[in-house]
Order: sequence, then structure tokens, then C-alpha cells
Amino acid sequence: TLDTGQDQYPDVTIQQKQAFWNDVYCQIFDGVMIDTTQTDLLSTPLSVMLERNHRVVTFATDYVQFTKSSVHALDARRLDNTLLPGVTDVEFTQYLQRDMYKKSDNLRKYARARGHFILLSLASSAEEEQILNGIRKQFGIFDPDEAGCALSYHIPGMTEWCPDFCLDTSQLQSYYNQAPMEDAHTNPAWGFPNMIYLDAVDVDGTIRTGTQIMFGHKRSDSLEEYWLSRYAFVDTLLAYNLGVACSRLPAQNQTLCDETLEVLEERRSRYPVTLWDEPKYGRHKEWPLE
Repeated sequence: TLDTGQDQYPDVTIQQKQAFWNDVYCQIFDGVMIDTTQTDLLSTPLSVMLERNHRVVTFATDYVQFTKSSVHALDARRLDNTLLPGVTDVEFTQYLQRDMYKKSDNLRKYARARGHFILLSLASSAEEEQILNGIRKQFGIFDPDEAGCALSYHIPGMTEWCPDFCLDTSQLQSYYNQAPMEDAHTNPAWGFPNMIYLDAVDVDGTIRTGTQIMFGHKRSDSLEEYWLSRYAFVDTLLAYNLGVACSRLPAQNQTLCDETLEVLEERRSRYPVTLWDEPKYGRHKEWPLE
């Protein structure tokens, strides 16, 4: 997010960047983009943004050259983007997640004082070993190295299975994202950053944590009851934000807050944290220990 000019978009002229911004991007989202002369993202309530139809908020890299400092975008350098090791180092990644959730209130205050936003990545990229193994299997040039790929994930008992698809890796990451997120929900002193982005988003605002990938690929030797396991990602964040908002409202609004929270908790109960032991596919119920 920090690079500008040719470092961000090599061999692309300023004219080309601004033509794309004006003639393509702004045309697609015409009428629903934020206008920063009216809306300050740090202070304008969401209800007011909806009334103004400011529904699309764009953080643009190379903001000055790409958008010509447009009022319909914000500079991506205002995002403090936190990247975690991911699914190949589950123990350290979960530690960092919980640490960030514990400190989220102070982190947001510090960012806000600088006009910034805290962004957390819970996504996970395909590892080099997974990509190479996929090429070997797809083109038959060399023998696949399932074991070498599996061991690169450093998950106990996962010694033979190399994820076939990027979604496999994403859903495995989601499996280990759910417990720290639930800890943040249940601990009143914890919280969340301004924004989170991740993969394997499923129906009803869930993240898929099971072993069947979302375009239907099944594994006959996996535990069928967990093929479609999901966690209530969106409703968990909504419940947290509702709690923050309700804490600032007068007492007469508490009944409405309680009723809304009850709805969210009922929806969350449909997709609770689900942990099970299936080490072949990288799932453990009691690992890693907190």
C-alpha cells in the first residue's frame, strides 16, 4: 500500500491510470462512491453514509497519480495492514491474532489519532510446495511429492495430504481462525481491528472450515459430518460492533440493543466454533494449546 508511481504500477503511465479510474472504475460505481467533502470515514455514522448513498469506500494505492487525489477515494497509505504467517505456522499465527484482539482498542485509538485504520489479513496464500505439487500432478512431468508438501504446513499428523486447491488452504486457515475470533467475542476486554479480510467466505456470512471445498469437491475418506462446517464470521463482527455502539447510547435504547443482540446470537448459534480431530486433513480439536 505504500509504493507509488512506477514502483506500484510498473510501465503504466499516469494517463493510463487516471483513464482507468475515471472511465472504468468510477463508471462502475457511479452514484454510490464516498465523497470525502461530505463524509469523514472516521466520524460519519454508517446511517448517515447510507442516507447519502456513500456505499463504496475505496482505498487507492498510488492515490495521487491513480485517482488525481479524487474525493471519491482515500489514500491506501492510511491502512496499517497487518499480515500474519498463516496456516503454515498455526501456533504463532493464533498467538498473534489473540494478541491483536487483546490490544485492539489501543491499536484503533492510536491509528485514529493519525487518521489511519487497522487492517488485518486472515487470508492464506498457497505455499510454493503446494503450487509445485499441483503442477506435477496436473502435467505429469515429475512425480508428485505429497509428503513433502504436507510436511511444509507443520501441522501434527498432516503427513500425506497436500491440499489440491487454493480453497483447501483457505478453509484450513479458516478452521484455525475461528477459535481466536470467538475468544475475542466472548472476552469483553478484547475486540477487533477496523477491518478484516479473509478467504473461503460462505453462505449466511460464514467462513467454511470443513473439508469439502465450495465448488463441491468431496473426499470419500474424510468425516462426512464435517464436510460443510462453517463459522459465523459476519454475525460475530456485527455482535461486537453492536456492543460498542450500544455502550454509547442512553439507557432508554437498551431494550432495542438487547433485542438486536438476541437476534445476532441466535444466528451465531447456527454456526458455532466447530473443532474435531482429523489430522490427515490438518484439523485438530486440542491443538495448538493457547
